[in-house]
Amino acid sequence: MCDNHEKGCRKGIAAITIWFALLFMPLAHAQDAVAVEPVAEAPSLSIDEAIGQASSPSESPQLPVQGADASASENPQLLSWDLRVDNLVQDGQSFAVDIEDPDELYAELDKLLRIRLRQFEMVIDDARSRDELADPHNAALAAIFPAANPAWLLFPEYVVTVKDVHENFLGLYRQRIRLLSYVSADLKLQIIGTDVYGMQQLYFELGAIWQELRYQGLRIPAAGEQILRMATRAPLPLIWLVIELLVLVLLFRWWRRWFPETLQRMQNYLLAIRPRTPEIMQRMRALWYVQQVRLPLEWLVFFQLLLSLIGFLQLQFVSALSEIFIQWIFLSWFVVEFVDAVVARGAGGAASDLGKTRLSSLRWLAVWLVLLGLGLELADRLAGQAALHALVWRVFQLLAFPLVFIQLRLWRQQLFYRVEREEPEFMTREEFSGQRGLAKYAAALRLLGFLAAAWPRKILFRSLEQFGTSRGVALSTTKVDSRPDDRLDPAIRDLLLAGEMNYTKYARTARRQLIERINNDLGGSVVIVGERGIGKDSFMRQVCEAVESEYLLLDCASGKAGEVERQMAEGLGISGSLSDGQLLAQAVAEKNIRLIAARNIHLLVRPVVGGLDELAAISKIFDLLPEGVARIMTMDRYAWQYVRRALSERAASVDVIELSEWSDEQIVGFLEDRREAVQLDIDFSQARVPSRYLDTTEDPVIRNRKGIFTMAARLSGGNPAIALRLFARSIHQDSAGKLYGVLPANRDSRQLESASLHVMLVLRVIAQAEYIAHEHIVANLRYPVSVVNNALQYSLENKWVVEEDGIYSLSWGWFRTITRVLSRHNLLAGVR
Repeated sequence: MCDNHEKGCRKGIAAITIWFALLFMPLAHAQDAVAVEPVAEAPSLSIDEAIGQASSPSESPQLPVQGADASASENPQLLSWDLRVDNLVQDGQSFAVDIEDPDELYAELDKLLRIRLRQFEMVIDDARSRDELADPHNAALAAIFPAANPAWLLFPEYVVTVKDVHENFLGLYRQRIRLLSYVSADLKLQIIGTDVYGMQQLYFELGAIWQELRYQGLRIPAAGEQILRMATRAPLPLIWLVIELLVLVLLFRWWRRWFPETLQRMQNYLLAIRPRTPEIMQRMRALWYVQQVRLPLEWLVFFQLLLSLIGFLQLQFVSALSEIFIQWIFLSWFVVEFVDAVVARGAGGAASDLGKTRLSSLRWLAVWLVLLGLGLELADRLAGQAALHALVWRVFQLLAFPLVFIQLRLWRQQLFYRVEREEPEFMTREEFSGQRGLAKYAAALRLLGFLAAAWPRKILFRSLEQFGTSRGVALSTTKVDSRPDDRLDPAIRDLLLAGEMNYTKYARTARRQLIERINNDLGGSVVIVGERGIGKDSFMRQVCEAVESEYLLLDCASGKAGEVERQMAEGLGISGSLSDGQLLAQAVAEKNIRLIAARNIHLLVRPVVGGLDELAAISKIFDLLPEGVARIMTMDRYAWQYVRRALSERAASVDVIELSEWSDEQIVGFLEDRREAVQLDIDFSQARVPSRYLDTTEDPVIRNRKGIFTMAARLSGGNPAIALRLFARSIHQDSAGKLYGVLPANRDSRQLESASLHVMLVLRVIAQAEYIAHEHIVANLRYPVSVVNNALQYSLENKWVVEEDGIYSLSWGWFRTITRVLSRHNLLAGVR
């Protein structure tokens, strides 16, 4: 694998080298073209290039010239304006008394520029190429501008061709952009404002852009003629260009095959590393993000190289505009892909309601930002930071208001859910659901304000918890969810949750095979592994009731091997020690016992040094049983991971039946049976179930009920006990005692995601043991007692953990959320 990885890296380095070679080849290619066909004239500037030269006022202006031997002294009119602006800047820096007024200088230049723009337009109307002689149209200009200075209506002596007119106009325009930095604040506000003068400035800039586009259109025929001359006189550079294009296309196709395969190999290499440290997980996440966003970046580099190959055609203006559009198009593509990737890895994924809301919100914001950036850059390149640039910024400031309303509409429901968890009395459901029109947005702002005010308090508490602050300080600075979990009458809720999970449609194949094994006297040890609440005890009870012989059922809830031995001795009718194998064989034969079942045998295991002694004592007794007697044990899936590693040799001889998650159909049927058994009359007509959970072929009420059941199944991760509790939480009871169903809500895991490593490890120990005492947590982690106490107190305050008689366990309401977060942090395995 290392050799393949090294070869892949060599290929990648070679590919990058060729890419850079292609990037710089057009420079040599352009030199060849100039050498073959000498051209005396220098390329003219576009508006954006002229503005770029004007960006640094301290530099002396580089004016366009007519011929190769021309100098700035041959351009007296432009030179005079350059000198006037330079003197103004220098006098302003030296605090000269006779400094020329920038406002008056700008007003004078503005009048001249309007004349030159109209003159430029008339010249382009008559032109077919840039090298034609330019007619000044003096009589027409005099009629249009009767009060203008007659000298301004004439071309300077050096202005002869259309190209000279263009350079003259650009030189004046460049001085206008420079002067905008020195005019008074009042005049600057008028220039970029929306009054009459500001609109005149805007129309002038739009007119300048339009005439620039028309002038640049005159370059296209010249570029075609250049290619024709190269093909007929010196075809080698053109042939070389075609070869470069072919190499670029082939290399790009090879890269698109090689790079994904290399990423996959790197991911497989990282996946094979054990243990997976946080650094390894960070690298895997980085590779995953690269895989998600690579396409827009690859195409962006491809088009950038493609544009660089055609730079020798003197189409810099077209190339610059194309580069801007290409950059922003692929930037928007990149933003969308990155947002999708972030949401997909967020809490609940992209398919959840929260994920879809987050995705829609970020996409709207990304569209606004991308269009704003594109508009500002185009305005800056084409007209400078003047009236058009200010108008684009002002338009998008106005568009920010509907963007805010869109965001409030998207997040309104989520804001209410989060405030309801923090402060149920802040806004009732009746008040929230009864809002219409602008009142909805006003209420959303109220909710947002409440969360914004509560956010610093949460940050402070998390900081105190991470630094190990004492319990008293933590309790005094934190407000936790005080709403009770019971939304309906506790008696009804207990009745709903108290039934057995004897659902015969689940795991029937595994159950049938195990029954056949016991009836055939095959015996052996079998461990039934499943998550808490998945139905291990119900599975075992169904097996015990279906076997043809007698069985003995043991309960390991005490966590003591002596208590389990006492139950076994009492069940077999043995008054002496259980260490005698002949005595055990005689007892099971007399009572026709072919099955000994132990419930929750993982409670005999403690994740500490010597914590397997209780399990080992029971295992020794089981080993003394006859071969035809089956030993079935149920064990939590997370505890089994620990036991399997600790007893790898012994665990290899044990058959394992892993109970998988329940399907959506099985959980829906289970909840239907439980609702009918309790005989709950629930009104589901008002629930607004998302369409993906609905079956359109049934009655609306039935569809809503099954849709809520399906949502509970998805949120529970296939765990019926969690789904049943989610269903119980989704039943509301009004003051008249009527029951109605609402959508089940999942827990917000953001605070859990940001918890410290100490809290995560404490939650992991509790998850692996299911029920564990305080001293065993300390012994397992070997942390100071104060650190464990702070982590437990933080978990108890957030209702992640419950405590009863000094024994800690994960709360049912947070069980699925905690296990998923621990799995994402590589602390638990096998969580869907």
